[in-house]
Amino acid sequence: LRAPFAPLLRLFAAAALAFPLASCQPLPHPFARDVPPPGSALMAIPDSVSLSVAPVRGGPKATAESLAAVLAKALQKREIAASAQSSGILSEELDGTIWEEPAAGTDAAVAARWRLRDAKGRLLGERGARVTAPAEAWQNGDKAAVARLAAASAEAIADLVVGKAARRAPSPAAAPAAGRTRLLVRPVKGAPGDGGKALTRAIRFLLAQQKIDLLSGENKKPDFILDALVSLGKEKAGKKRVRIVWRLREAGGKEIGTVAQQNDVPVALLDGSWGNLAYIVADAAEGGILALVKHARPQAKR
Repeated sequence: LRAPFAPLLRLFAAAALAFPLASCQPLPHPFARDVPPPGSALMAIPDSVSLSVAPVRGGPKATAESLAAVLAKALQKREIAASAQSSGILSEELDGTIWEEPAAGTDAAVAARWRLRDAKGRLLGERGARVTAPAEAWQNGDKAAVARLAAASAEAIADLVVGKAARRAPSPAAAPAAGRTRLLVRPVKGAPGDGGKALTRAIRFLLAQQKIDLLSGENKKPDFILDALVSLGKEKAGKKRVRIVWRLREAGGKEIGTVAQQNDVPVALLDGSWGNLAYIVADAAEGGILALVKHARPQAKR
């Protein structure tokens, strides 16, 4: 792993289960794993993709040197979690090559070829883009010219990423099966950046792999309701204490228990796209949430 993401493997590895009923016995510690195992369902999450943009090869040199960072921002505008500075354990990698082609008069065209690979290095697809600008602009790494090339590239790459996600997305959920637990997952609140949306999506995806029927509306009469609240401490040395409490309740409002996670996280990782961080948090919390559901099932049937 590249240094900026290395701490994420440990960020949310520890959590506590708390039950409001004194008669409940303590559950086993559910967070022995702190990274997704090989073949984990996390590898198939379709709604948010984390891309590591590698340094661009080829020339003109000034354009190549600035293109990766500008492309990452262009992809972020399309709701694709991309970074030219860091990578995570689940990141797919985008590498590109550019070259200059002759154009009319003082203009020159720069073409780019992009290759998308998964976390294991397997080729997922290729896309290209071509933009014309004054030859001098390319040689100087002109911001406007580079931005145009990045925008054209992002459009082509987004098509590749969205198409790939759609092909691997799970089939629509079937009607709830008789006798299975019906769970309503409410949006996570309090997280900065896109944390609320990313955490909600990640935990829903993981729980959908279990023998649980996830509901999408209050009128579906769930057996249980899961919500979560993220709170932040004061910034200290570039970090903030992040606390996440997942709360499971019966449909009538009676609390069953909570799963709490907390650690100090660099502020820079919180304000934008959570990317892999959301998946790692959800993966760590999943075991505790399932333990709460299992504990509550007999009570719900009484």
